[in-house]
This record gives sequence, C-alpha cells and structure tokens, in this order.
Amino acid sequence: MERPAIELEHRKAVRVSVTKSGPPISNPPNQAKLIFQNVSANYIVTGTELFLGIFMLPFNVAHLGQSAYGLWILVASITMYFSMLDLGYGVAQVRFAAKYRARGDAQALNEITSTMFCVFGVIGLVAFLLALFLAVNLGKFFPLTTDQVKIGRVVLLCLSAYVALGFPFSVFGGIVNGFQRTYLNGIVAFVTAIVVAGVNVIVLLSGYGLVELVAATTLVISPTPLTHIAFSRRFAFVQRISGVNGYARSQDSASSS
Repeated sequence: MERPAIELEHRKAVRVSVTKSGPPISNPPNQAKLIFQNVSANYIVTGTELFLGIFMLPFNVAHLGQSAYGLWILVASITMYFSMLDLGYGVAQVRFAAKYRARGDAQALNEITSTMFCVFGVIGLVAFLLALFLAVNLGKFFPLTTDQVKIGRVVLLCLSAYVALGFPFSVFGGIVNGFQRTYLNGIVAFVTAIVVAGVNVIVLLSGYGLVELVAATTLVISPTPLTHIAFSRRFAFVQRISGVNGYARSQDSASSS
C-alpha cells in the first residue's frame, strides 16, 4: 500500500524538477505532420537549388567569362573548407537541444546556446584570420595574374566575413533543428535561394562584375541569421546570450560529438 504513495511523490518531484528551471519550451508537435513538413521542405529546397544551379551556371559563365567565373569558384571552394572548423559541435548542439526540449529544461537550453555562441564566435574569428592569411598570400598559392589576385582577395574576404559571422549565428539554426522544425530553416533556404538568384541576374544584366556580384549577394543573405534567431525565440524560449554559462554542458557536448 505504501508503494503507490511513494511513486506518486516521485512523480511530483520529477514534475517539479523539470518545470522549475524555466517555462514550458513548446507544445508537443504532431509527429506525422512534422515529418511530412520537414521531408517536403528538404526535397523542395534541394530541387530548387538544383534547378537554379542548372540555369545559373551557363548564365554566369556567359556574363562573367570563364576566367572570372573560375576565380569565383576557386575562392568559394576555399571558404567551404572552413566548415571543418565546426569540429562536430554543431551536430552535438542539435542533439542537446532536442534533449533539453524533451526535459523541458529552458535554463539548460539557454546555457548551452550561450556557450556554443561564444565557442563558434571564436571559431569564426579563427576562420577569418585564416582567410586573411590566404588572401595576403593568394598569389603564392595559386597561379593567378595580378588583376586576378586583387579581385580574388576582395571576393575571398567578403565571403569569409559572411562565413565567420555565420558560425556563431548558426547556433540558432541548430536550435530550430533540435526542436524538429527543420522545415522552417528550409523555408528560409528556399526564399534565400530565389532572392540570391534574382539579385545575381540583375547585377550581371546591369553590366557589373564579380566583385559587385559577390558583394550584392552577400549583402542579400546577411539578414538570414535574424530569421533563425526569431524562430529559436518563438519555439525554444532562447531569450538572450549571456556569456559562457554552460561550460560543463559544453564539455559534455564535445565528448558526445
């Protein structure tokens, strides 16, 4: 007769321990609907990017020329290697966002978000310093003409600045993914791809070159992290970034990645 009473007290204690750290994070979603939305968004974004790529490739080559287009691809490919500096933290953060959501622990979620924002901020700084080194020595690493080196440096620093800033703000996109709202990031990616393609066409039809094209498209996609912040605040109650609050949790995150 005593066991049910003990179990009831245990359930009450668990309920209190889950809710005392913060407000309820979000209502349980309809899993079937959520899976359909996430998968559909993924296919739509992939298909859109594939279609735009097939159309934009000959258009860009025709208006930029093979030399300028090749330089663009070369520099862009360099910045793609910066993603290796992620070191698995991004994947681990998504996992812990889902974990703390299941627990209803808003405080822990804010702590891990604050910590990862600072960690990725440092990684972004390292990435930009590395890009700066590569830009200064671009002519030594690749057989480019003097004009190509000048243009390549500007393009590399422009793209690298966006990548560097994208590191810390990617935390909020990871929170959205951890809350199984991948389709929201998919919507942002879809709209961004359409807008960037439109700006690309307008800039080149207006007679501008590679530097202006990269500057314009980078400027257009710069507000993208703001949407991730808005979504994370809407669904995850991530209210603010307040320094490295979750060092122990970040160590746990790193070990699990």
